[in-house]
Amino acid sequence: MTGLCCLQHAQSHTLTCTAINSDTTPSSSTTTNGALLDIDATTYFRDAEYLSPFCTGSTYPGFRLTPTLLYQPDSQFTIQAGIMLNCIAGVHGIYQWAPTLSIQYRPTPWISLAIGSFSTSSHHLESPLISSERWFTTPTEGGFRLTTGLKRWQSETWLDWEHFLVPWTEDQEIFNAGTVHQLTLFHSHTDNQLFLQGAYLVRHHGGELTTLNTIIETIYNQMVSLNLRHTLAPSDTILIKLPIYFFQNPLDGIRSTHYQDGWGIHPQITLTTPLSTKNNWSLVSTLGFWRGHQWEAPLGDYLFQSVSMYRPDAFDPSRRMITFGAYLTQKKPQFQFQLETQLFYDIEYHNLDLLVGLYLKFHHPPPLARR
Repeated sequence: MTGLCCLQHAQSHTLTCTAINSDTTPSSSTTTNGALLDIDATTYFRDAEYLSPFCTGSTYPGFRLTPTLLYQPDSQFTIQAGIMLNCIAGVHGIYQWAPTLSIQYRPTPWISLAIGSFSTSSHHLESPLISSERWFTTPTEGGFRLTTGLKRWQSETWLDWEHFLVPWTEDQEIFNAGTVHQLTLFHSHTDNQLFLQGAYLVRHHGGELTTLNTIIETIYNQMVSLNLRHTLAPSDTILIKLPIYFFQNPLDGIRSTHYQDGWGIHPQITLTTPLSTKNNWSLVSTLGFWRGHQWEAPLGDYLFQSVSMYRPDAFDPSRRMITFGAYLTQKKPQFQFQLETQLFYDIEYHNLDLLVGLYLKFHHPPPLARR
């Protein structure tokens, strides 16, 4: 498991065991005639020291504040309006800011449709497909999110319109779309679980209104994973994940990717250990092996890819890495603390890359937003 760079994504390892639901809007049937304030704040210090020729390191000290007004006129509709502020130390003023507005519609208790703008999400996918660094560099997504939640099947389908098309210029439209599904195959009374997870991602660049010879392409990534969660005595859990990744870019000639197709595997084993039930401390440790062949993913972490993010002439069709992560977390009703350490050892280049993160999160939801 990789990509748990912030407390917003810190629970992706458990969400993939229970339910896929990135929706952050209220699910309560409580109604209110007035607007309520939801405050979500995260302070962070994240340092990546990379020696890999495929990816550069970065340091992000700062904070992210997202105050949001919520209004729920009835049990099926919820309106959210707010602002996202992302401040990074060393940058004068606000590094990034963006207004957010979304309307959520729940026609039934198990399906939800939200349209508008949202805080950036990993969509419960890991670093080979969606880089954890996007939380720092891409503050919002705009489009729609459709989520479902049944006892044995959960899903999320989304569209993120990243860039608007400017007609008759080289400034073309860019959008990302994807769907993630999880099907529980077996769930015992002792909470042992066998489940299948699949994802299909699309990134499109181009547009119809153009007279310029610009690249019009669509890049595809897929993932299929068989996962097993086993509960140990007294409350430790082991999660084994066996994902297979695929990549295609059918465009011939000039294209943004170096390869036209590729694949990757990333088997992992994750141990979750509660350290203190009274103070809600837990330790998550994960060990994995990455094997990639001509792997490229437009939204993925370049540490896993077969092409370099900063050297166009640097590429290697075969990538092999050992990955390790440790996440020390304390949860309180409104506060969370996390210390993150990730190690990546490149077998081919004999490089050891290090990522360390420290995060403090405060979340004060109003009564109707509390689950």
